[in-house]
Amino acid sequence: MVKYSKNQLFYRYSSTSMIQDYSTYDIAQHIIGRIFNAQQILIVCSRPVDPDSLSSGLTVSWWIERHFKQTPDIVIFHSIPDKFTNYPNIESVKFKNIDDVNWKGYDLIILVDSSAWEMLLTDKYESVLAQTGFEPFVLIDHHKQNIIHSDLRHNSLRLDEVCTGKIIYDYFIKPSTENLTEDISTLLYYGLIDDARYFKNEPYDGMYSYAEELLDQKARHSEVMNTNVSKESMEFLAWAIENTQFYPEIETTFLVIDDEKDEELINKFGSKWRLGGIHKYYIETFSRTVEGYNYGILMELNKGKVTLGWRTRNFGDNVSIQKVLESVGVIQAGGHFGAGGASFDTTDINEVKQKIIHEMEKALAEKENYK
Repeated sequence: MVKYSKNQLFYRYSSTSMIQDYSTYDIAQHIIGRIFNAQQILIVCSRPVDPDSLSSGLTVSWWIERHFKQTPDIVIFHSIPDKFTNYPNIESVKFKNIDDVNWKGYDLIILVDSSAWEMLLTDKYESVLAQTGFEPFVLIDHHKQNIIHSDLRHNSLRLDEVCTGKIIYDYFIKPSTENLTEDISTLLYYGLIDDARYFKNEPYDGMYSYAEELLDQKARHSEVMNTNVSKESMEFLAWAIENTQFYPEIETTFLVIDDEKDEELINKFGSKWRLGGIHKYYIETFSRTVEGYNYGILMELNKGKVTLGWRTRNFGDNVSIQKVLESVGVIQAGGHFGAGGASFDTTDINEVKQKIIHEMEKALAEKENYK
């Protein structure tokens, strides 16, 4: 894509906004037009905080600044764990309370890397939407289709890709006149490596060639691969394994953190043990790696709701945990086949667990209905 004059862009994108049958290219061009015409831009990164979310937000901001000479604000409504301290440009991402944002001060709000309003705008998202409506928002995402994609329609660029950063690279940066810097290449490489789980997950088309392109543009491979795990993460892993329940008949492990176990974790790690992300190492290294247990579920009580995260082994004839949850009264569930999150509007964590066990028994007996 070349740089257009303002008149050329206005003509091109005002006609694009009237499209009825939107291709991914049409949507990308429509979003570019909205960026060009925007006066004040806000970028919102999603939670749980991960490399693809942060690198996507930072990369979009860098590209807008380079290509359109405008500096967006970048926010996240979740504290950023210390392990991201050394990320290039990370100081640009501001951790804010959602009530402190002047939502009406932005005519364009770019959401990145999530399939749920709550993961982007917290559980106060309905209050935000009551102020803004859907009009200011666009979304760039690679998760499974969900309500947010339907809400935003042609303002949602969603593709089945290995990571959101690759969509940004393919549809915005690569066709433009901008060349990646070493820092931006490294940020995108962080997002790719983490979402590909160091290439342990099933491959997406173009995944390896994308990695090679980033390396050709000086992505710092040794920096990205030099990962350390905090002492607290290892201690949580040990605690979690001791408290994991095994259900061989449904090939599933459960870690259920009720009020009693939450109090135990507070005593062990402090009142903000959730915010530090120390449980993520358990989810990634244990929840789908035990022989004979293809599914791992972590459940907890949080702000008057039951929330859970799941992991499914990516290889083999497995069922969709999301479809299982949709059959047992979930409020919302989203993510990928192999990894996702959900919430239930109840505090009865054991009842939810029993419903999942019952539905998993049915799902494994009728796999074709739960793909």
